[in-house]
Amino acid sequence: MARETIKTIADLAKVSSGLIDKVFQHELHRITEDVIDRPGLTTARKLTIEISVSPVTDQGGTLDSVKVACEVNGRVPKQKSAPHSMLCKKGELTFNDNSKDNAHQRTLDELPPKA
Repeated sequence: MARETIKTIADLAKVSSGLIDKVFQHELHRITEDVIDRPGLTTARKLTIEISVSPVTDQGGTLDSVKVACEVNGRVPKQKSAPHSMLCKKGELTFNDNSKDNAHQRTLDELPPKA
């Protein structure tokens, strides 16, 4: 294969038989799906490409070549639930799904049956 020169972002798609581009497309798809699934969450989703260039020197200490690594990182906001009031005892948590704001709240379904 002939030598390729990287001068633009588009040229990165050629590296490693297009692997970087495939990873970028995968992360972009994941981010856009998250925006579609959670449009009410206004936190920005982020997609970054980090390029690390490290020198490789010869025995005389002059530059011989460089090692280039690319990292594609997609970030979406963490999944989290609304807070739920619970009682805490040794090794266990107790909640009432009919009263999410007050773990001490009693509900009608807890009344003893009438005789």
